[in-house]
Amino acid sequence: MWRPAERVLMLAGRTTAYAIEPRGEYVFGIVGGAPMHARRGRQRHEVLPGQLVAWDPSGAHAGESARPWSARLMIVEADVVEHADFPTPVLSDPALAAEFVRIHELMESPTTRLERDTELTMWLHALVDRQATRKPAATSAGDREFRLARDYLAAHVDQPVSLDELAAVEVYKHGLEVPLEFQRGFGGGCGAILIWTR
Repeated sequence: MWRPAERVLMLAGRTTAYAIEPRGEYVFGIVGGAPMHARRGRQRHEVLPGQLVAWDPSGAHAGESARPWSARLMIVEADVVEHADFPTPVLSDPALAAEFVRIHELMESPTTRLERDTELTMWLHALVDRQATRKPAATSAGDREFRLARDYLAAHVDQPVSLDELAAVEVYKHGLEVPLEFQRGFGGGCGAILIWTR
């Protein structure tokens, strides 16, 4: 069990059955080894190994199998996944599922908290973008400035870039604004972008 962020809980293990009654959270998961037969109310779903499942907080759900299966779960508070809709809980997106497994494996390895938080945040953004029920709000000047600085770091990933150099990109008045903008725009410091681009 890991708690990589305050409003996210991640679990991994083996079982033959589960039941969850959500309390204002989404549950994402992947099964491995054997199929799982999931149910919510009258709905029934067969979840094959490697498929990503997304349960919204609208009701209890459960699953079982005759043989044990491995499971990787992520429980996320509902407001973290705003404006996303999951009309069917089984998502057909192998790339998103593979990234989910990679994020889980990252939690098991010796990495920095910054790297883990960054990767988790990027995965959640990809999920919400894929399932968005409405278009994002118009980009503000702060978002534009953040993107310019992020792109500059990505283009200079093999060089030690200073805050003053980022300020010289003409998007900030001085280098001290940069960390605040990265915290607001990315949820981590400037180093998170360097880790992400490597």
